[in-house]
Amino acid sequence: VGGIVFFQPRIAHLFSFRSRVVRYLWELLAVSLASQITTFPLACFYFHQFPLYFWVSNFIVIPAAFIFIFLGILVLVTSVWPLLSMFLAGITGMLTTGVCFLLGKVASLPWAVLPGIGFPVTSLLLSYVTLVMVILFLVTRKSYYLQGILLSATLLFFAGAILRYRQAGVREIIVYNSREPQIHLIHGRENYLLVSGESEDEGRVPQEAGAYIQACRLKKPVVIAIGGDYDDALVLKRGNLFSFGGLLAGIVTGDSRWPGEAKPRLLIVTRAGSHPAEPAGDGWMVSTSSRGEKQGSPKVHYTASMGAWRQQLP
Repeated sequence: VGGIVFFQPRIAHLFSFRSRVVRYLWELLAVSLASQITTFPLACFYFHQFPLYFWVSNFIVIPAAFIFIFLGILVLVTSVWPLLSMFLAGITGMLTTGVCFLLGKVASLPWAVLPGIGFPVTSLLLSYVTLVMVILFLVTRKSYYLQGILLSATLLFFAGAILRYRQAGVREIIVYNSREPQIHLIHGRENYLLVSGESEDEGRVPQEAGAYIQACRLKKPVVIAIGGDYDDALVLKRGNLFSFGGLLAGIVTGDSRWPGEAKPRLLIVTRAGSHPAEPAGDGWMVSTSSRGEKQGSPKVHYTASMGAWRQQLP
């Protein structure tokens, strides 16, 4: 609200139109721009994406909001006449359904959102420091606020660069807490998803992995069926065995027999699998099953009760 109060008049006064219709539409657009200026960092922080058609949505939402407020007051005033009140409430419900339908159409348009622009806490704070400096400069016209804008914007740029640099060196395996096995292999911004055959055929990115991909600005993942084969410069997969980052891992979907002398250091037990012998060396065992915890060494990580399992690789 504060952003709309401060920025909307300044944006609206940038252009003047004689036509009342054009002027009204421009003022609506000014409201949309003013609200996005102040909420953009929060949208990036919480949702890791930015709506490109926000201005189209606001052409629908803002006029509809005034109608809903008016109808809501009428519903309260006429509550002593139940039939009339229910009739007005029904009209309000139909209009709400219509607005939701139109917003859904806008959201389904190509390039409706710009994904992968998640902000960490540091970038969020620096964004609002920059915004405050902009407001102070517009109000006072003091040059040192302009210097503050340049400084905070520079720090914001370097914060993003540091985040990208740190992500480039990440090598990590994540086993998510989900009904169907979901194994996420991450190498910098490159990433791979090992999922059930049904998800692989549909090309879906599971919700758990999708949130992480957006937050870390990863590329679109390569989706691989758990029972399939795959190989490139980073991942080698044959059947239920895969090698990633120098780690040999096995996905247990039935018995725990591996070809030849293969001894996986990481064992991932699915709901259909049974707990095998211990992994090689000081390895790990992760179970997506809800069965009771296995006693002995190594301790099994049960995703159903302990949450997702993550392991950084050297």
